[in-house]
Amino acid sequence: MNSRTLAGLALIVGAITMMVSAFLAPSNVPDLTQTSAVLVALAANPQSAAIHAVIQTIAMVLMLAGYAKVKDSALDGKGKPYAKLGWIMFALILPGLMIETALIAAAADAAAIAGGAGMLMAATLWAASLGIGSISTVVPLAGMALIGIAIAIQKSYHIVVAILLIITGVLGATFPVVFGYDHSNMLIVWLSLILTTVITGIMTIRSSDEA
Repeated sequence: MNSRTLAGLALIVGAITMMVSAFLAPSNVPDLTQTSAVLVALAANPQSAAIHAVIQTIAMVLMLAGYAKVKDSALDGKGKPYAKLGWIMFALILPGLMIETALIAAAADAAAIAGGAGMLMAATLWAASLGIGSISTVVPLAGMALIGIAIAIQKSYHIVVAILLIITGVLGATFPVVFGYDHSNMLIVWLSLILTTVITGIMTIRSSDEA
């Protein structure tokens, strides 16, 4: 099994794990703008928030490992500056995710304190997680768009991959700013990211078979 096949598998497994984990997240309530409902959900099972944080981190590590191979394909020629800058920006998604999910786990523990004594602290931690999440979505996905531009210039991958990376990057860089990170429209960004990652993984494996 060569490096491209491994990268493709990492993208696919990471994306699917991320999606399943997100839908099973303890903070996954119909309306994330309703802080009280989110905190009640977190308080009901605070241990699951910590488990969720670990799973999300592992999934993102896999996705980053896969995208590193995609980025490498655009490091020769005119697309190199875009690929290098885009990767620096995109790689920030991992520490951002780790901080965001850690804050949510802390919010869950605070919300679970008997008698609601920790609800104010929990609300503060939840608000902080939204701020971190917003920044660690806008900047990294803007970087993803740059990687897509680099691939389009280099023609180092199927053009579909470049287009999907650019579209997802633009959505991720604008939606948190226009609508807010806790808006339901962010589901479009997350589904686009998962779909783009899975398709990129498939294309990566196919290119490995053709090599």
